[in-house]
Amino acid sequence: MNKVIFSFALVIFGLTAFSQKVNLVIPMGHAQKVNHIEVNFDYTHLGSVDDSNIIHIWDTKTKREIYQLKEHNAGIVNIEFHSAKNELISSDREGVILVWDYVTSTVLKKIATPDGSVRIAYLNDGKHIVSAAQGKVKIWDAATGAMKKSVDIEGKITALEVSKFNGQIALGTQSGRLIILTENLEPIYTFSDISTPITTISAFKDRDKLFVGREDGNVDLMNIDKQKLGQSNSVFKGSVGKILIDHKKNVLVLVGNDPNGFVKMIKTTYEDRMSPKFKWSSTPKGDEGLKALAWADSSQTNFFIADHDNVIRHWHLENEEWVEGIFKGTARPIYDIDVDGAKQKLIIASKQSQLKVYDLSGESYPLMMEGHSGGIMQLDYHPDKNLVVSAGKDGEIKIWNTTQNELKARIKKADYLDFNIQFTDDKTIIRKVGLDKFELYSFRDESARPFNVSGAKDLKLSPDGLSIVFDKTTELAVYKSHDLSLDYTIPTGSIRDFSFSPSGLMVLDALGKVTLYERNTKVMEIPANSPFDRITGLSNGDFTLHASSDSNLKSYQIKFYSMSVGSFTDLVGHTDHVTKVLEVNDNLLTSSLDGSIRIWKKKANKFENAGTMVPLRQDNFVITTPDQLFDASTEAMQDMHYTRGNDIIALEQLKDSYYEPNLLPKLLGFEGGTLRKPLDISQLGIYPELQITHPNLNNGKLGIKITNKGGGIGRVVLVINGKEVASDVREIKDGNASTMGIEYDIQGHPYMHADKVNKITIKAYNKDGTLGSEPHNILVLPSGTQEVAAKPRIFAIVIGTSDYASDDLDLTYAAKDAQDFAAALRVSSANLIGGNNITMSVLTTNQPQENWPSKENIKKVFEKYSLEAKARDYLVVYMAGHGVNSGGENGDFYYLTCTAKEGKVTDEKIRTNDAISSTEFTEYIKKVPALKQVMIVDACHSGTLTSAFGKNEPSKLMDSEELRAFERMKDRTGLFLLAGSAADAVSYETTLYGQGLLTYALLFGMKGAALRDGEFIDVLGLFQFAAKKVPQLAEDIGGIQRPEVRVPSDVASFDIGKMNDVSKQEIKLLSPKPVFVQTIFQNETEYLDDAEIGLLLDERLATLSKAQNAPLVFMSENKFGGAMQVRGRYSQKGGLLIVDVKVFQDNVKVLEFKTDGISSGSIADRISARLQKFIVEKK
Repeated sequence: MNKVIFSFALVIFGLTAFSQKVNLVIPMGHAQKVNHIEVNFDYTHLGSVDDSNIIHIWDTKTKREIYQLKEHNAGIVNIEFHSAKNELISSDREGVILVWDYVTSTVLKKIATPDGSVRIAYLNDGKHIVSAAQGKVKIWDAATGAMKKSVDIEGKITALEVSKFNGQIALGTQSGRLIILTENLEPIYTFSDISTPITTISAFKDRDKLFVGREDGNVDLMNIDKQKLGQSNSVFKGSVGKILIDHKKNVLVLVGNDPNGFVKMIKTTYEDRMSPKFKWSSTPKGDEGLKALAWADSSQTNFFIADHDNVIRHWHLENEEWVEGIFKGTARPIYDIDVDGAKQKLIIASKQSQLKVYDLSGESYPLMMEGHSGGIMQLDYHPDKNLVVSAGKDGEIKIWNTTQNELKARIKKADYLDFNIQFTDDKTIIRKVGLDKFELYSFRDESARPFNVSGAKDLKLSPDGLSIVFDKTTELAVYKSHDLSLDYTIPTGSIRDFSFSPSGLMVLDALGKVTLYERNTKVMEIPANSPFDRITGLSNGDFTLHASSDSNLKSYQIKFYSMSVGSFTDLVGHTDHVTKVLEVNDNLLTSSLDGSIRIWKKKANKFENAGTMVPLRQDNFVITTPDQLFDASTEAMQDMHYTRGNDIIALEQLKDSYYEPNLLPKLLGFEGGTLRKPLDISQLGIYPELQITHPNLNNGKLGIKITNKGGGIGRVVLVINGKEVASDVREIKDGNASTMGIEYDIQGHPYMHADKVNKITIKAYNKDGTLGSEPHNILVLPSGTQEVAAKPRIFAIVIGTSDYASDDLDLTYAAKDAQDFAAALRVSSANLIGGNNITMSVLTTNQPQENWPSKENIKKVFEKYSLEAKARDYLVVYMAGHGVNSGGENGDFYYLTCTAKEGKVTDEKIRTNDAISSTEFTEYIKKVPALKQVMIVDACHSGTLTSAFGKNEPSKLMDSEELRAFERMKDRTGLFLLAGSAADAVSYETTLYGQGLLTYALLFGMKGAALRDGEFIDVLGLFQFAAKKVPQLAEDIGGIQRPEVRVPSDVASFDIGKMNDVSKQEIKLLSPKPVFVQTIFQNETEYLDDAEIGLLLDERLATLSKAQNAPLVFMSENKFGGAMQVRGRYSQKGGLLIVDVKVFQDNVKVLEFKTDGISSGSIADRISARLQKFIVEKK
């Protein structure tokens, strides 16, 4: 089907090693306001900075963040691109100037000035840099870093511009002076006519004119040749941020601070104003103006602007509209974090409106709690209960139950939300409500107990909950929490912050000294001499210091003090202010306004950076380690990539080597085992270059030209419509060839659609197969040669093994699960596409032996389907039984067939005859042309199987090797995959539900709970429902199981079935907990529910359903097979309700009772109490 043409060079290419630095790029974007942007000489790259120490480099065409330059140790002042090369200069607040090759992320030269915060610009020759700081202006050689000249300037320099027209240097100062120098720093003229600080300067094409922006909003036209101030114009009410000049149309584009318009346009003659009519996504508040602006192209018809949402937008001047696409990442500043009493659940408050709860053990999925509008400023996790209190920027305090994902109470229009709010018990919080005023607020009965503490600024509750400590500026007052009586005071002198230690209190004073007190006795002083303003005491008596965002200190490191060593060490890594320090299992978790949470592992008497967690939009996340291992949600993976030199390496290219599932639990010690040692990417041979010729231009054949770039030519992978056709289309496998040509005939290929556009993807690997190219995609129109009108068919193979060759491996429900799933799939798919369009093979051990799931039988079914299926068809694979992984970093997952006597897949004979690996399944599936594919793995790891690999006890989570195997299957086949590998037989099977938990959840969802529009079985919707349902079911029986969902990145979800009332009834489920659906109530006269009893009772049942050890399951549906429904009619007398209540199950009355003399506020509780009693009696 394909032909190979290759050439062999006289000089054979060896495997070239590159020692360039490799970076994993997480497109975090800006977590705070962007204050400076620049565009490079050919408008292909945009650089942006905020107050952090990172430079973000973006591709202007795709608006994708491609590089992050991270060598500065302090906040960046400004950047500037070279006028002709891929170079960039940057400066920071500590006086460091860096010269970069920004494409390779390499620092070419570091210039450490003693001048503090410094502004920089290239001179017009591109070889020299001018720097301006407090009282100093200097010229530097960009290549050598040598200083060429220095002059003294009076005052603080606030603006710098090098004219591209005459090379003159213009400086603006805090006092309002404008200083003009030659390129050699010779003075030309100083203007002292401006009385307010200068914020920005732009040179006009008229060689001797400048436009100068001021802090008061004025823009001045300066005539250098006439040495006088020209016209002055009030443009903004507040500071001018940036001035762009359209030299062709003589127009100024300006940004600044003015509620009436943050972007202005005026003629250079000040004759006319033409402000663009922007539609902002949000309105800036307070004194937030805009500062960053840059032309998007040489025609000056487009510009980039950094707005108040921490993103960069693209505006078309002539069309007066936003250009599609935004330069933005997905991280947001983190304001606070906390952990529960077991230190297993981490909750995060950020600029996003949701509270995010992550299970540090990995046993459950992230939980999102919606309720605040705007960011969440602070929170407190109750030490014993699953309760959280949060304070939002919306001015509300909210109390949540994290188990039930339920809002318990709220305080509207609250003040002093910047001050501590903490639980004192499971029904009360303590908070500041005024000057010297505090209150204990009971959220159970919404009552408040106010009290005064004279002179108190803030408070903290002791870890044991016995004391409340108030900060009174020069002393600490310690109160007993049970009766609010004063216990003792500590005369400390000035207080910056205080914290708790095992033996007492630690106080950080205004001089940076740390003092340890036992009650009110001073026992130790540590002269830290630190400008930091936050202290955190650790459980062993050590402590940390850091600078908060309230301080003026632009320092982002953490200082750790070891009592046993008696010295400080620095924890360096955050790029913005630290907001919280927490202890978890001898590790530190630190959050920051940079949008990340750092994980620090203790070694000897110091902490080392072990990893970084980045919470992204919704429940997405990324975890990384310093050596580039990562774990991430599926959606987050799609945005990540590696960089090495000027090569951008897609995540897919290195996922096998660097993907480490369950990374966070491993880093924190919840999961055992050591992390694998990844490949050194910098030493890998570079992948070959690909050139593709479209079949339309090559007689229907796909033309592939491969050029050796030094790393050799390895396998060439061909994918059609998301499904791997061939893992290597080369016929002659010469890895040392200099070039190679391949022609692949795609005409009439069974994987090609006849009625829609086809996507063909090609990837080429280096000689060793360790590094592949980015996918090259082409689109091919449908040929129209196949029969288009035919309906798609569903080909299903359903496998369930309960009876093995050894009784030790036998399971109870695997075969039954398979039969039940097959029945549900058959009826639902028949409703969708008709019964004649379904081909189903059911191989289970509870039927005649010729239909048992042996390896031979399973293989035969796939071979049959490979001959019958078309590209338009569906393939559904379901298997229940034992699953084992083979061990090793890239080990396979194996499904044990009915002939297995033991699970030692290290034995080649067992692998060959009694097990099917994920690699084998991949090859089976690849040969079936159906392009819509679903695979469900409901597998059990018994103790017998795990001990075969030297594991003393089964892991609580699915093995990393197994997850990687499933990930490879998904990538090579385009499968929608749901894998529920349980840790033990208890998690897998239970008599409580009469079948395996994953299958039970699937059937429960197909019966109604997961249906789209109440009738359609959408694959992704069903999988996501089951993945969240199974951990709840497992928890009820004391087991652990967390299924994993894997979804192809570029394939939309689809329906595999349709349910009606009759087919829902055909799915029979045991329900240990009764299921209730929406209630129906009417008054006796109007037949309306004007008292809203139905709504109140539904809310009450929903709350009960979410409770720990919930007595029932509530579904927000009108019907569900086997469910109970509460119906009733009522009348009112004297403001009280008389209600007749009846409970029906499948339209059969099972309970009837009457309540009278009840208020509308209590009726839901009364009815739900009677229902719970009925449930107990029924059991």
